[in-house]
Amino acid sequence: MGNWFFPLSNVVRVNQVEVARNQAEGVAGGAHHVRVQLAGAHGRAANYRDLRRVVVSCQKEYGGEITLIPGGCFATMYNSRDQVNRDLHDGLRLVSEMVGGDYRPRSVIAGFLSATNLSYLAEH
Repeated sequence: MGNWFFPLSNVVRVNQVEVARNQAEGVAGGAHHVRVQLAGAHGRAANYRDLRRVVVSCQKEYGGEITLIPGGCFATMYNSRDQVNRDLHDGLRLVSEMVGGDYRPRSVIAGFLSATNLSYLAEH
């Protein structure tokens, strides 16, 4: 394509091991995310809002891909295939809404994604 590209994949975990939408194991990591606090000391929620704004601005300026890493890879292992499909659908919709302008992610990063879930992604 005539250009150089720099792939960057970054996970900002809220919890150590997210095993479901509302269930986590281990120590919560939000208190340690001082480095992602891009607009001053406004608490954890502000950290993540600011981070999302920066990611979207980079996507708009450089045209990169923003996608979903469901549960930082663990939720796809602990949940039913139907729940993983719902999580994939809802998570990708949230990415689309976050970016706006009819943006649709073209990829998903997942550590434990079954063939059933891969098929769902391809078809839906």
